[in-house]
Amino acid sequence: CMDKSKSAVVAMLAILRAGGAVVPLGVQHPLARLEVIVQDTATPLLLVDRGHEKRLTGLAVHVPLLPVDAFFDDTSAASTGMPNLSNELCVSVRPQNVAWVIYTSGSTGKPKGVVLEHGSLATSILAHGPIFGLSSSTRTLQFAALTFDVSISDLVATLAYGGCIVVPSEDDRLSNLNHMMNTFRVTYANVTPTVARLLDPAQLPLLNTLVLIGEAVDAGVVDPWVKRARVINGYGPAEASIVFHCSPPIQRSETAGNVGKPIAGCGWVVDPNNIDRLLPLGAPGELLLEGPLLSRGYLNDPTKTAAAFISDPVFVQELGLCPSRRMYRTGDIVQQNADGSLTYLGRRDTQVKIRGQRVEIGEIESQILRLLPEVCETVVDVVLPAGETQEGALMLTAVIEYADAGPYPDGGELQPYEPSQITAAARTALERLDSELSQVLPAYMVPGAFLLVPRLPVNASNKLDRRAVRDQLRLLPRTVLNCFATSPAIKQAPTTEMERQLRSLWATLLAVPIESIGANDSFFRLGGDSVAAMKLSAKARAQQIPLSVADIF
Repeated sequence: CMDKSKSAVVAMLAILRAGGAVVPLGVQHPLARLEVIVQDTATPLLLVDRGHEKRLTGLAVHVPLLPVDAFFDDTSAASTGMPNLSNELCVSVRPQNVAWVIYTSGSTGKPKGVVLEHGSLATSILAHGPIFGLSSSTRTLQFAALTFDVSISDLVATLAYGGCIVVPSEDDRLSNLNHMMNTFRVTYANVTPTVARLLDPAQLPLLNTLVLIGEAVDAGVVDPWVKRARVINGYGPAEASIVFHCSPPIQRSETAGNVGKPIAGCGWVVDPNNIDRLLPLGAPGELLLEGPLLSRGYLNDPTKTAAAFISDPVFVQELGLCPSRRMYRTGDIVQQNADGSLTYLGRRDTQVKIRGQRVEIGEIESQILRLLPEVCETVVDVVLPAGETQEGALMLTAVIEYADAGPYPDGGELQPYEPSQITAAARTALERLDSELSQVLPAYMVPGAFLLVPRLPVNASNKLDRRAVRDQLRLLPRTVLNCFATSPAIKQAPTTEMERQLRSLWATLLAVPIESIGANDSFFRLGGDSVAAMKLSAKARAQQIPLSVADIF
């Protein structure tokens, strides 16, 4: 559990060299979530930096902590009696040994650990390295969080090809990204489309390869770059070792959604309701992945592993293929093009991505129902506010069935209670919920808005009608959704010119009425996120306001 630094890079390489498995923990994740992961992995030792050592002593699970950055401080190392290990380790590591365990959101309220083996990761790196043009002259931006599988490529693949890893400080990463990349002569970046929107081609003349991964890619992201750099669309869930498909360099923005062909393995497009049935070219279907890039499965969860990793669908026998073919159900809907490449269309289940982070809606809903026992039903969804087109504008929203929250809305069951009419008891419950969710979920999984409705709709089968809720949410503009963000009822007026300038910037970036923003409001509770904070910092500096992203957090 460490910030980005040379210490973190050395710590991960040391774990691998000693024959261990790397389990990255989110430095900003709540302790309750870290405790679940530590218990699940039976971690014998936590490698930390001194900046997080004190917080992690609060873990309910007792695990020894070792501050790795102390090794880079001779005085500290001497005072703590840390040994100087000069003898070369002789550890035999086999391809089937575990290298990394990456935790993703789980549908049952508990994160699930994807077990990645040395063999699958090595195969992935050998396959995608040449395609991405990695070499001894590569200078890689290490932007991805260490809990995100893309960081494995940033670190291990770059070093495997003799390149240089550029590790930005947290302040530079969030507040000064373009300047930092240019200063340190970054030539290669592997980022989400949301982050790519923050990059300015005019400021980055040395960036020659931009890999877009983790989210659907649209023309608006690609257009500024197609004539300036090699832009590649990469696709691959953590269960398939970072990258499974990738496109050739994109020449025309209208092909931005094409994720190309497999780099080491096979893809199959099947009927989502009957995975034994293959679909023809052009038909939308669920993507199955097969080959040496597949992970071992989910740690300590044979039931989920068996459901996601299947063997020998009926079409294997029908096509006369060799048996014992293991495949992973991605849950992604794609269509195969005439040249064999795939176009990504969306998801078939309740898993979504928010700025590249995988989120199981079920995990959030499970926590809401646990923390609000008086509620029997809730729907969480990612909403693109009406009138907006950029994926970076997505807003995580919870709709909660709360029968006694106030006067019955005129618009019917799916019409949310007006914020001004919500009872004091219901408002207090929401504020408590918002606070307690922050203690058990990462910040990106806490809804930005909570809508209360008298009753959630059901379909003809008396099942919760999620589509009806989604359709209703899509009609709401951001100005309406932001009215349901948890924020102080009494607004403090700005008292200085700088506060007034910042309030104006908040209003513009978050699309909220300026009069609804008080000096005591939280940027994030009004709908902001880390990407919006990066934009705010840049706009503030343009107005000579010394505001870093760290200040906003």
